[in-house]
Amino acid sequence: MKLAVEFQLEFQQLWRTLHAEPYVDRTAVKASQRRCL
Repeated sequence: MKLAVEFQLEFQQLWRTLHAEPYVDRTAVKASQRRCL
């Protein structure tokens, strides 16, 4: 159970991090990364 709780907290933190940024900024970053590669 402890592992599941830790995973849930980690997932929630990741979810907040992803949704804190504007969607346009994320796509711009992905596009620039593709150009660099």
